[in-house]
Amino acid sequence: LKGAAGVLDLKNLQSHMHQLENQYQQYKGRDQISKEVVSYFLSGIDSARQILDGKSIQFQYALPTETSSEKSEKSLPTPE
Repeated sequence: LKGAAGVLDLKNLQSHMHQLENQYQQYKGRDQISKEVVSYFLSGIDSARQILDGKSIQFQYALPTETSSEKSEKSLPTPE
């Protein structure tokens, strides 16, 4: 999805998916992940759908296991 977004010049979607992909790498090869982490990534997919619908999103790019001081919220503007 990130690559297709780049080809189609959907910079907001590409950036969003890049953030999620970087976080997903932490879980690569694990046998299990928590329900909270699964929910986090599913919310990320929902946010990708909103970007495709031309909406702005507010997404907390912080995995559920992080402390509140490590959370960074990034707002992506509505595509032009």
